[in-house]
Amino acid sequence: MVKRYLILVLFVLVSLPGAVAAGKSSGKEDFRSIDELAAAIIAYFPRLGGEVAAVQGREVTITLGKKSGIKPGMILTLWREGKEIIHPVTRAAIGREEDEVGSAAVVTVGADASTAVIRKQIRKPVKGDRARTCQSKVTLAILQFPDDRRGIAEELADPLDGCGRFTVLDSKKAESFLEGKNQRDSALIREMSRRFGLDAVVVVGNGPPKDSSLVTVTLFHAEDGSELASLTGRIRRESGAATLGEIKPFFMPLTEGGAGTPVLPIDARFFVSADLDRDGTAEHVFSDGSRLYIYHENTTGWREIWTEPAAWAKKGTKHLYLDASDINGNGKPEVFVTARQGGIVTSMVLEMRNGNYRRIAEVPGFLRVIDYPGRGPVLIGQDFAPKLFFTGAPKEYAWSGNKYAAGPDVNLPKGVTLYGFVFAEVGESRPVLIAFDASDRVQAYSGDSLIWKSEAQYPGSYGGGREARIKGRILAFDSDGDGRDEIILPRNEEDSFLGGDRASELHCMRWTGKRFEPKGNRVDIPGAALDIRANGEKQVDMRIRALLKFPGGLFKKDKTRIAFFPGTCSQETGDSKQ
Repeated sequence: MVKRYLILVLFVLVSLPGAVAAGKSSGKEDFRSIDELAAAIIAYFPRLGGEVAAVQGREVTITLGKKSGIKPGMILTLWREGKEIIHPVTRAAIGREEDEVGSAAVVTVGADASTAVIRKQIRKPVKGDRARTCQSKVTLAILQFPDDRRGIAEELADPLDGCGRFTVLDSKKAESFLEGKNQRDSALIREMSRRFGLDAVVVVGNGPPKDSSLVTVTLFHAEDGSELASLTGRIRRESGAATLGEIKPFFMPLTEGGAGTPVLPIDARFFVSADLDRDGTAEHVFSDGSRLYIYHENTTGWREIWTEPAAWAKKGTKHLYLDASDINGNGKPEVFVTARQGGIVTSMVLEMRNGNYRRIAEVPGFLRVIDYPGRGPVLIGQDFAPKLFFTGAPKEYAWSGNKYAAGPDVNLPKGVTLYGFVFAEVGESRPVLIAFDASDRVQAYSGDSLIWKSEAQYPGSYGGGREARIKGRILAFDSDGDGRDEIILPRNEEDSFLGGDRASELHCMRWTGKRFEPKGNRVDIPGAALDIRANGEKQVDMRIRALLKFPGGLFKKDKTRIAFFPGTCSQETGDSKQ
């Protein structure tokens, strides 16, 4: 179901203070597409915090410069730390009260500091007071005029509402409010702000008929109708062209054993599969290292149904890991995307809501999902430190109070990191932990005790590259119905001439009581295994899906494909063909 967003048709342009007149261009194009327009708007609503460095009359100097992303026109809340808050039982200090000082509008931005003018004063500001932008979600309305280009606002609403920073006002509430009202001015914006608790209004305007690609966008503070910023750009529409989302890449169903699998239209690095919309068929989420793509699978083939808006992606983003599971308990799996951007690591959480994919949370540090025998899927995570990479004890995370909250520690054997391990029921008194060590050998632990280590090495793919220190996956499931899990893992073979991995093998191993030994024939693949997944509710339906990279050699590009392999280790399996 497509959500209807607020699209108001404004007939009197000049009645809005500070609005950019349609047809006038500043000469600078701020955007050339809906994604670029959304990114430009998002940039005016960052989460920032600084201090008051100086006070001169009604002007304050704030310790936020250009690198922070602050811009003229932004509104900062000024506050002061108050008295300590004491726990009534333990008598320990658990925080401080916040005394509101007022608000200030940024007028100039320098390299290391900015100047703001007091808009509202509750207390006299002093050096050392704190300043910050709105930390909660920004509630905004999108207005557009005239009504022959309302499609821009419709397309703009999705990336803004889905980025996790905004709540876009629904059109039904607005239409009811506007009924019988004729004014289209700042007073209307203020009245709407009071009724719906708006923080900002986005006004989209069109160019003249001779230059219909010109679009002007003005951002307003909802509280008083004052202008925050004006943006100008061109969004071209070809005659008869399909609207956004109508035409998506499509490819035919996949075949068993890797034979005849189509080349993916993206340079995928890893993937995860789950029934994200609970319609009984799987969706497949791919990452090319910096952007997500979702495909829907049915009997006629796979079709791309969603691409991560460019406005969500931050420059330099590098995905490290993908997982999916229903951790918040609403019946729909969430997608967990751990990424590195600049000097930090964060995990974004994506979920299908109201007919589209939305960011529902962002958690500092690393996240992944493990299947623990007897408990099912468990979300675990760990903090990031630039030099150590993983720091602190891994912890369980649970959905609580509309957020993912860290809980008890996860005890892992010494040397086992957050990624590259799996728990398996192999017939012992307790689940066995199987993990890659630093030299790509496979180790088995009972509790903290090492009970087996492979002689052979099993180099696999590393999420984010080897420098990211994120190991590949090991699969564990009961492939033959005997009540004991087998483990399946890839082994990549490096090309000594061209570099990189050129071929791989899939190995299945079973526990004998003393060691893991091969079970069934290995599967030889003329390409590198980037990622592997097991899919199927029952043992008889189990299939292994592998994301493979086939080298193109000196003169052709590498190709990535998805291949199916039988989920049973007991039958004879032949080589996979390219």
